[in-house]
Amino acid sequence: MADPKLERGGTNFDSSSSTTLTLFNTQTESVRKSANLINLPLPVTDSSGALVFDLLGTTREIAVRGKHTTSDATVGNFTGDLNSLIDGNQGNTGSAQIGYKYTPVSISGAAADNTIRVYVNDVNWDFRAGEPNTVEYNLILFEVDPSNSG
Repeated sequence: MADPKLERGGTNFDSSSSTTLTLFNTQTESVRKSANLINLPLPVTDSSGALVFDLLGTTREIAVRGKHTTSDATVGNFTGDLNSLIDGNQGNTGSAQIGYKYTPVSISGAAADNTIRVYVNDVNWDFRAGEPNTVEYNLILFEVDPSNSG
C-alpha cells in the first residue's frame, strides 16, 4: 500500500520544514460515505411507516491507520506533526486553500492529480511498551468542497 500524504498551505508542519506530511506505513484506509438521513419512526407503526428526511446532505469520512517506525528517537517529530494537523486553521492560508490536500491510497472521485480536500476531525496515536521508536496512529478525515470557505 502506498503511503498517503497530507499537504498544508504556506506553513510548515511543527517538526519538519516540509509542507507535506507522509503517513508512513499506512496499514488501512477505510472510507465511509453517509447520507446522514433523519429517520423518524412513527408510534404504533411498523418500520415501513417511518418517515425519512434527507436534510443534512452527504458526507465522506476517511479513516487512516498506520504504524510508523524510525531507527532513532525521531518518532516524536512525527507525533508533533500529527498533533499540528488540528491547530485551528486546518491548513488554510486565507482564500488560497481549504483544508488539507490529501493524496489517498484509492478513493473514487479524487481529482485528476489523485487528491481530495479534507479537514482532520480526529488524530490519535499510541506508543507500545518495548517499541520506543514506533507509534501507531489513527486519523479521521472529512472530505470538503474546496469552493466552500469552510
